[in-house]
Amino acid sequence: MTTLFQDLLAERFDLLPAPVRRFHTLEREMFTSGRAKISAQGRGFGAAMLAFVAGLPAPGENVETHVRFTPLSGKREFWRRDFAGRRYESVMQAAPDGRLIEHFGPFDLYFDLPASPAGLRWSLAEWRLLKIPLPRASTPTIECFESAEGERFAFDIDVAFPIVGHVMHYEGSLTETPEDAPVFVYDGVCILCDWSVRYVARMRSRRRSASSRYNLRKGAPWRERPISTRMCPRASSSSRTAG
Repeated sequence: MTTLFQDLLAERFDLLPAPVRRFHTLEREMFTSGRAKISAQGRGFGAAMLAFVAGLPAPGENVETHVRFTPLSGKREFWRRDFAGRRYESVMQAAPDGRLIEHFGPFDLYFDLPASPAGLRWSLAEWRLLKIPLPRASTPTIECFESAEGERFAFDIDVAFPIVGHVMHYEGSLTETPEDAPVFVYDGVCILCDWSVRYVARMRSRRRSASSRYNLRKGAPWRERPISTRMCPRASSSSRTAG
């Protein structure tokens, strides 16, 4: 069975460097980690607000980075990025015209995907709000290039908006890592799932802090007890809860 990016690129998929092909042959959930360099190009209030509202990563050097790729039904993919605790997520799927759609909140971003032996380029061609096409003059410039650094997957992303100008540039590399911590997985679409997972994770953190303080006073070792949550019926069949 082929995957989302294999379908989108067809024979061009084989042109890509091995690490890029590996990351886009998503047959199971993949956990990755690495480091990134993030710079805020825009200095104005508008650029700062755009970055904050979109949950884009904060500027920094050698920023700890985790990206989680989860295949969904219908050859869709859920991507969750974490840059030193600043998180944002989106869902990828193919458009009828062969472009890639990234569902980012109420926005749909349509990308062209030129492929070459050097890597895979994402170029934003169109965006829509609540499925309604927005004026071409308002389209931001989003350029992403995926390549290889040895055996590692490398990324370089630049974001700019009309009037506001450059908002952010970030680059780094990732490598696949084993699942080594309790995690929550959901379909990335259902608002109730998103709220529930965030709530349980927050309560878990509070309980951990309270228990740590109590056991420090008692001088006893403390071990975390896992918390689980039940997925809502909308969650994809590929989603699960581990705790």
